[in-house]
Amino acid sequence: MKELGDVIINSYSGGTPSRNIKKYYENGTIPWIKSGEINQIFVNETEEYITEEALKNSSAKITPKGTLLYALYGATAGVVGFTNIDAALNQAILAIFPNDKELTKQFLFNFLSFNKDNILLEFTQGGQPNLSAGLVKSLKILLPPIKAQNSINDFISTWDKAISITTRLITQKEKRKKWLMQQLLTGKKRLKGFSGGWNKVKLESVSDIRRGASPRPIQDPKWFSETGRGWIRISDVTSSNFYLNQTTQYLSNEGADKSVKVDKGDLIMSICATIGVPVIVNIPACIHDGFVLFREYEKNLTTFFLYYFIQYITEKLSGEGQPGTQKNLNTSIVGNIQLNLPKIEEQTAITSVLQSADKEIQILKTKLEKLKTQKKGLMQVLLTGKVRVKI
Repeated sequence: MKELGDVIINSYSGGTPSRNIKKYYENGTIPWIKSGEINQIFVNETEEYITEEALKNSSAKITPKGTLLYALYGATAGVVGFTNIDAALNQAILAIFPNDKELTKQFLFNFLSFNKDNILLEFTQGGQPNLSAGLVKSLKILLPPIKAQNSINDFISTWDKAISITTRLITQKEKRKKWLMQQLLTGKKRLKGFSGGWNKVKLESVSDIRRGASPRPIQDPKWFSETGRGWIRISDVTSSNFYLNQTTQYLSNEGADKSVKVDKGDLIMSICATIGVPVIVNIPACIHDGFVLFREYEKNLTTFFLYYFIQYITEKLSGEGQPGTQKNLNTSIVGNIQLNLPKIEEQTAITSVLQSADKEIQILKTKLEKLKTQKKGLMQVLLTGKVRVKI
């Protein structure tokens, strides 16, 4: 057992050149890594570049390829990775150089990754994690011999590779689905066996659109109960996949009467904060005014076609909200959305293709979670010495 400070040769954080001096960033050639960019094991590219002058007049410094990077604060605090390019760092990143005779970079990477939650819990103050080089150096680590560290690293890297491959496959499948939506939902690409024109309509002409409502004042506990109709919030929708099967809160009968009721099979869409997220309700529930409910569209639209059409235009909807501190839509904006409608039979065929794409993505996501769970269990026994490896 040692403190990290005893087995680290050097560490330093970077800096941010003054944003008020444009020439520090214009035509820059030096990659400049921000903490939010440590979102993969390797940082291969950066969003911004700085100039040589910016480097000279700030605390930013060039960090060589292969350096271990550790995010100190902000939303990515505790995230660890390697730079795969020579680059400068901002002040929220700590570059760490361990003594490779006692501690390998990969073993330190695994240690920091595995202990991320515990480290943040220990050093979070006022709800915000705030790490520093000093705190990192005070962390205690169990150190096996270098040969054992390398064997442990090899075991864990097998899962890292599988996780990386699966993650890339998910990205590829999601891009393919996006392309399919762009082609099939607009009529640019027709499925075999279908012909004829599509009708261009406004959403309000083929569907009844109703906005949700909240019981007031919302803080009154009488509106809520332990059971009853679910009280759908934005977080419930964003954490759902296609169907909404549960909520974290429930309304009393009195509260439900003051809201807008939705039932199994109803399609709703978020219209404030996180805009344009559709979900099919699978439980008796209620919606507040951050959602709209679509009904009476069955003669012209299938639920799945409307679901995928909304999903396809989510980004566009986000840009069409009313001006203000927070983007939001209303029933008028939603009603004026135009879409091209094929016959019901073609709608069904199109959504069948998109559902198959979704199933492929979900299978991969389930596999990814399983791999991450397996890796966590492996790290639990290997990094603590509970299971020893052969050298």
